[in-house]
Amino acid sequence: MGSNHIEFTIWTSLDLTQKPPKVFASKGKKQVGAVTSAERGKHFTVIACANAIGNYVPPALIISRKNYKAEYFDGIPPGSLDLCHPSGYMTGDLFFKWMRHFVAFVNASLANKVLLILDGHSSHKNLDALEFAKANGVVMLCFPPHCTHRMQPTDLSFFGPLQAYYDREMSTWIKNQTGRTIGLYQVAQLFGRAYEIAASVRNITSGFEKSGIYPFNPHIFPEELYLPSAVTENELTNEDEPVASSSSLYA
Repeated sequence: MGSNHIEFTIWTSLDLTQKPPKVFASKGKKQVGAVTSAERGKHFTVIACANAIGNYVPPALIISRKNYKAEYFDGIPPGSLDLCHPSGYMTGDLFFKWMRHFVAFVNASLANKVLLILDGHSSHKNLDALEFAKANGVVMLCFPPHCTHRMQPTDLSFFGPLQAYYDREMSTWIKNQTGRTIGLYQVAQLFGRAYEIAASVRNITSGFEKSGIYPFNPHIFPEELYLPSAVTENELTNEDEPVASSSSLYA
């Protein structure tokens, strides 16, 4: 299976509350003001997917609203999947919709199989999505638990720049829109600008390289990272085995 058939997907939640950038001030000044968005507690979810040679599947946005409005998604990248859910987070049903979006874009089939690497989130275990993936030649591979911070290409080199560019777009918008706050009608446009910059070939290929997925490098992680697992290699002796009391035994 070539590098163009190795796809990776991950989703993250971005906050609508702008993080103010660092500002310069005179030495000794204890309070330095900065204009930020006043709307808090709002977020949206981004589902990003790319392959090992730098091709991106158009992203999906999940807006935290029960009812869909096309205006929420003005300015999203071309071909993106626009979704709404009251929580603003990924669910099994939304993952099934995304899987259909993914298969259509990469042209996956039983004759043109694609490896899709993803984490073990509960939404990825949707039966309809799994059956649809199998029927269309999508081979799904899940990371081991507690390894994604080292092995997810998008976590390693994509979502950091995306968040930084999104914060920058929010700062620029707030400076140009005095007295206004960022709401759901501005999200897609600001995200679209940030995504256009962050979704570079270098960013995602760097993530695949750092994770050792492609080019394949089984020695990418130093030996000291495996030390916490050494305790599980010790065999239990009779003295180490716990003894259950008679009151805790049930048949």
